[in-house]
Amino acid sequence: ELDTRVWLPHVAPAAAATRLDVTPPVGVLLYGPPGCGKSHLAVALAHAISPSRSPKIVKGPELKGALWGQDEHAVRDLFEEEDEVGRMDGVEGGAEAVRVVILDEAESLLSSRELNGSSAKHYNSTVTQFLACLDGAAERQAERAAGRPTRRLLLLALTNRREMLDAALLRPGRLEVQIELPLPDEAGRTAILQLHTARLEQSGALEPAALADRAMLARSSVGLSGADLLGVVREAKSAALRRFCEAAELASASASASASASASASTSASASASASTS
Repeated sequence: ELDTRVWLPHVAPAAAATRLDVTPPVGVLLYGPPGCGKSHLAVALAHAISPSRSPKIVKGPELKGALWGQDEHAVRDLFEEEDEVGRMDGVEGGAEAVRVVILDEAESLLSSRELNGSSAKHYNSTVTQFLACLDGAAERQAERAAGRPTRRLLLLALTNRREMLDAALLRPGRLEVQIELPLPDEAGRTAILQLHTARLEQSGALEPAALADRAMLARSSVGLSGADLLGVVREAKSAALRRFCEAAELASASASASASASASASTSASASASASTS
């Protein structure tokens, strides 16, 4: 779905997109449990769509301010920067390269406006400002699809709490492409473990018995995320390093003891030979 709904509409020739009346999506939502690779996927997608321009990565809490109105100002700056980049690129209305913004922890900034309490107005105005800016970007995207050159923006929102997002964000034209990244299945866990142990395998540090253990771990680690599996691999590497160092220390101590014993034997032999000569 990412290829068909997101990547292809942004990289396809403009003539083909105009003929088929295809408007690239402005907003994409990647959601799922923590540690399932949402950030890595977003960065990879950004580089695939716009190799010549690095994505802007921000976290929701970074846009929140202590004073009233700071959140809305930060949201406006996030979208207005796109305008400045477009003018700097020297193309009327913006450049052909897509500007990708990755908003991590989106739920901290775009929570539902059906909140109660003293913070309700604050959240409402922030979400409303964000919707207005997103709608403006979508209108410019539609103008480009109609054959008029204009800026292109792709917002990738990431969250592990989709239910907290304001419902207005999830309608078509805003975060219209929504893709869930679930916990990996056995095949996914096997691929993740192979990725994180590839260097050990190449260096010969991974024994044949460890390969069987890796396959067993992939089968038995139901419910673990990619980050969890990386933690398991790191812990195993640390334990192996400890065993290696202890073995090296033991070997060093044994070698020292052997050298000392040899030296003592040699000294005793020399003393005995001297005594016999006398």
